[in-house]
Amino acid sequence: MRKVFLDDLPRMNGYNGKRIDWKKSVGCEVKFIYDGIEGEIKIINSKKDKKWFIFVLYDHEEFKINANDFSKAGISRIIGKRSKNFKIKIGQRFEDSKRDIVVTDREYRERINRKSEKGKIYTQKTKWYKYRCNKCGWSDGWMEETNLINNGCAFCANKVIVEGVNDIPTTHPWMVKYFQGGYDEAKKYTYQSNRKINVICPDCGRISDRKIPICNLYNQGFSCICSDGFSFGHKFVYNMLLQLEKDFNPNVRFDWCVFEDLNKKGRFGEYDFVLEEYKIIIEVDGDFHRNDNLMNGQTKEYSKHVDDMKDKLANKNGYEVIRIKYYDEKKEEFRDSIKNSKLSYKFNLNNIIWEECFEFALSNISKIVADYWNNRQEGETTMDLEKKFGICSDTIRQYLKGWAKVGYCNYDSREESMNKYLKASKSNVERCSKSVSIYNNGVLMGTYRSINELERKSHGDLGCHLQRANICKVLKGKRPHHKGFTFKYVE
Repeated sequence: MRKVFLDDLPRMNGYNGKRIDWKKSVGCEVKFIYDGIEGEIKIINSKKDKKWFIFVLYDHEEFKINANDFSKAGISRIIGKRSKNFKIKIGQRFEDSKRDIVVTDREYRERINRKSEKGKIYTQKTKWYKYRCNKCGWSDGWMEETNLINNGCAFCANKVIVEGVNDIPTTHPWMVKYFQGGYDEAKKYTYQSNRKINVICPDCGRISDRKIPICNLYNQGFSCICSDGFSFGHKFVYNMLLQLEKDFNPNVRFDWCVFEDLNKKGRFGEYDFVLEEYKIIIEVDGDFHRNDNLMNGQTKEYSKHVDDMKDKLANKNGYEVIRIKYYDEKKEEFRDSIKNSKLSYKFNLNNIIWEECFEFALSNISKIVADYWNNRQEGETTMDLEKKFGICSDTIRQYLKGWAKVGYCNYDSREESMNKYLKASKSNVERCSKSVSIYNNGVLMGTYRSINELERKSHGDLGCHLQRANICKVLKGKRPHHKGFTFKYVE
């Protein structure tokens, strides 16, 4: 509350009724209340110069003030709420749960207050204080007096950028590649900045049409049309398994993983990673496993039902399911989530280079595939890339077609189909032209120059027709026998 009590001051007739007689008010004491401060101000003189001014005494100090301002309780300067003098001493400390700063210097600065119609500039002196932050150690900060009372260190709040200390290239160098101006532009901001920029894709060079805040780039990343389609978490675990040098298959569907969803519709379940040797399935659960997916309308209840059914069927078929949950695309949080899971009991994670996992998770697998294709060995086809990357050949071809359209990749689908056909034909010829022996209960029944010859002569020699396809399956270990016979290639 801010008020001066003028009821007891002398009055005089005026054009708008009774008004204060400031001349006769000399010697009167006026009570006031101002933001919890109460007291009395004595009027010691008055003077009219177009407007009435009064001279008052408060706390043994004299002040001159416009009478109208006094009537409206404009007494902040008189009672010390506003002063031309510094209120805060050098060495004064401000400490609470959010800040710990010490004033180290102070100075006056002029600020333009207003400009008249005739061009005259009116300035105002403001009080500024230099401070040192005891939390971060920064000692070059300056703050205006009105802000110093309630605010903390600007450096801790990332409101001040110091190159080499809290700029993006120093704290989060992976973000630099998304700035059109590269390092020189990125060094102007912190990773929590709300400044909006047109992001550039580091893979295909596409510049986003819509501006996004830098803090969103940090929290959510940037998805381009050239994206590989795999989540951050999926690629993080993928690289970790590569470092562990364990045999695994990504994105696996089993014939037995079929169930009804909440809409009573049948669907297949797909598992992120399967380690067949250990009978372990790894599932990576991002936010959409716990929250509603606003992009495709899938609810968290639907996602939970799918996860529960997949776990139930996997356990029924002898697999242990380990779920890795993560909430943010941050190296430390994802690493800790893995370390706190059952994986840490199954495998030794001490030698994992987590920075490598993080960098791979931020990379574009589709471009890695395209780069490999451009430098592939003679005779390699998409089938070979499928084995190398653990990604189905259809997805491999989709990646290569996309990069071929922008001229980055030398992929020709017709040429690739012909090469695959020739390679498969050559493989079949080599396989079928090898000499093969036939056994019955471990007893050698004969040797033939090729599988084709065995198929052709089987009815006459053995009394039954043997099919070439089934002979090959036995040789590959896909079936134990064919009509009671087993086969071996002759080395």
